[in-house]
Amino acid sequence: MMVHVKRVVLAFLPLGLIWVLSGQDEVLERVDVVNREVVVRVFDGGEPVAGLMRKDFTLTENGKPVVITSCREVRRSLAPAEAMVTETKETDSTKEKGRLFLFLLWWNEKSRDWTKAWEYFLEHIFRPGDQVILASDNKTIQIDEPTEQQSELDLFFQYLGNDLKRKRLFKIRLMQKLDQCARDFHEDLALLEANRLRTPLSVIINRFKTQYRGILDEYRLQRLRAQPEMIQRLAEALRNVDMEKWALLFLQNERLPLLHKNSRLFKETFIKLESDQELGKFIEDCDHQIRMATDMAVHVRDLRSLFIGAGATFHLFLSDAGGEVLDSDYLRWFPVFSSWESAFRGIAADTGGDVQDTTKLKEALEKAASRPDIYHVLTYKPGTPDTGKPKLKVAVSRPGVKVV
Repeated sequence: MMVHVKRVVLAFLPLGLIWVLSGQDEVLERVDVVNREVVVRVFDGGEPVAGLMRKDFTLTENGKPVVITSCREVRRSLAPAEAMVTETKETDSTKEKGRLFLFLLWWNEKSRDWTKAWEYFLEHIFRPGDQVILASDNKTIQIDEPTEQQSELDLFFQYLGNDLKRKRLFKIRLMQKLDQCARDFHEDLALLEANRLRTPLSVIINRFKTQYRGILDEYRLQRLRAQPEMIQRLAEALRNVDMEKWALLFLQNERLPLLHKNSRLFKETFIKLESDQELGKFIEDCDHQIRMATDMAVHVRDLRSLFIGAGATFHLFLSDAGGEVLDSDYLRWFPVFSSWESAFRGIAADTGGDVQDTTKLKEALEKAASRPDIYHVLTYKPGTPDTGKPKLKVAVSRPGVKVV
């Protein structure tokens, strides 16, 4: 087939990763597709399987079996001393290349242990030739020489710090609104009990429900909405880079101050049985909606395919936000289990990465650095013309294993 090939320059721009094409030279070339490669990870009980040979795999393309022409095993880890590539005798060795590290910092509060983790990375993992992408939920920078780009790092973390202050103020206002909403409701019920308020109980309850749900809806729309476009750009950028790739996500678990059934509102106020049950059901529904529901679920499958296809190993570091104080007789902290976390857990598992839930980020990164990533690259001759993305299925002659 005849194709036009342009010389390409890759550039990273803030507020997302964008690939920029430059240069006007065009070369007309003829390209014949002889072989395709398939990256396969095999897990046994969650641990990567090593030592598989070509004869251990079977491969079908669009439902038809094809011949696997070669198989090579790749071993690597974050730590430079262990970052090596070993292959079967069927292929030639490759030279060591620079690596790309994508740091995703999704925080709600300032991380007290991040500095130690970053220092560990620079001292024990980073090496000349590596590239680092630092990204928050709305800003991205590229670092090639950390010691020479300290000013850029300082500006990035200053921006991140200011953004975290804004988020903290938003969270404080949320707590104040929810606390005042519950307090006003409690006072109205007390006045009603003392026959000092003539408003019907149903009207008081409905007014509270409208205010309470409205505050939570505002928070969900501003803080818990998925950003699949940004994540998709990052995954596609990784996919377009021909080098060893690692994605490290530092995600803080979100907590919300929500009304609970053991608060003063329920203990000190007499409410008719049917109204009490109605209110309890309303609180449970609000809790479920705010803690579980986001618009992320519809994008999970696509993101999983993108990150697996990018060939990046994805590590997830979960931690709790620190410094959050709650002074309320009506509210208590509840964790928010968004679809983000479950999606990233699945991506980490399918790409050979680790998931750690800890506030000790340095120790977590150190543990991840020693974790081996093992996968196999199969080469095969296409059985059908190159008409688009083929439907591939890989099987391994070993019972009980998971093939990705």
